[in-house]
Amino acid sequence: ECDRLPLELIRRLPKADLHHHLDGSIRVSTIIDIAKKNNVLLPTYEEDELRKIIQVGDDCMSLEDYLKAFLFTHSIMQDEESLERCMYEVCQDSFNDGVCYLEVRFAPCLHNLGGLANEQVINSVLRGKNRAENDFDGFHSRIIVCGIRSDTPTKVLEMARLVDQYMGTGVVAFDIAGPEYGFRPDIHHEAFECVQHGLHFCTCHAGEADGPESVRSALKQGAHRIGHGVRIRDDPDLLTYIINHRVPVEMCVTSNLQTKAVVSVLDHPIYEFLQKDVVVVPCTDNTLMSGITLSGEYKKIADHFHLTFNELERLLMNGFESSFNPDRELKMRICEDARTKIRKILSECFEGDEVCESCVLKSSKSK
Repeated sequence: ECDRLPLELIRRLPKADLHHHLDGSIRVSTIIDIAKKNNVLLPTYEEDELRKIIQVGDDCMSLEDYLKAFLFTHSIMQDEESLERCMYEVCQDSFNDGVCYLEVRFAPCLHNLGGLANEQVINSVLRGKNRAENDFDGFHSRIIVCGIRSDTPTKVLEMARLVDQYMGTGVVAFDIAGPEYGFRPDIHHEAFECVQHGLHFCTCHAGEADGPESVRSALKQGAHRIGHGVRIRDDPDLLTYIINHRVPVEMCVTSNLQTKAVVSVLDHPIYEFLQKDVVVVPCTDNTLMSGITLSGEYKKIADHFHLTFNELERLLMNGFESSFNPDRELKMRICEDARTKIRKILSECFEGDEVCESCVLKSSKSK
């Protein structure tokens, strides 16, 4: 079992994060800096105090409650320079956490309050992405464009068309996000049809704040992956379908705990799904709002569910193998490199069932 893995060692392991919101993962210091430069009103300009306001606490009662904190991040992400900076820093923070493949998602329509066109928003984020890939050796990032499910079908269709427009530039997929309950995916069937017509990848937030029918709706609309998917466990037939059709499920343990999708870590279905051969992928969702890192999520899962080394490797590799990277040769190379490094690190660092002391020392120094 690897429930004694030090966090420093987990940081060294290659990881893929497939469910990572740009506007939920920026730095508090950056929010304050941009707000001061652009005269944006914040409740406080003290970093520790603002973090307490933005990060979700035990008093969060629902997904809708959780989403309120995004008002602060959106307020400073309304110009090209800020968007580029935020994307670059999100990539940098992930890279420093051992993430070598990152899919960042955002809704362009949430960033044009200052007059930016959707194209200007995406181009700014792409510049941040490209700078990060140039600066961080072995790091790869791709972009998922989101539609907001509570918006009109016309507006969500507009977001879907951006995927087609920007395919080949680093944009790889479409997603439906936002408040789930009352907004089933099939409301936006035209957006999904647009994505299918272009033969593009698609994921969908489903089964987080609504039941298994939301997941069924997402699958009927052509979703290749499911975001969250906690409520899949409520429908045995749906679970069987997910298993048999190898539909990856992007699972965000801490976020689901905070939004009350689960009542405890042990109540989360991620390990049950893993045992039943669901392609589960640990993800962060929002590192800022949840106060987490991907390494910390793996540590939490390993500690609570007493993962074996084989189970840990499966979770890690699920992330790489489930990516929406359209370059098949690059995807295969990233997967093989990750598998080799994972096995090398684990074989070097563990002797029998004990953590090798030299490994812990080495991982601490490389922090």
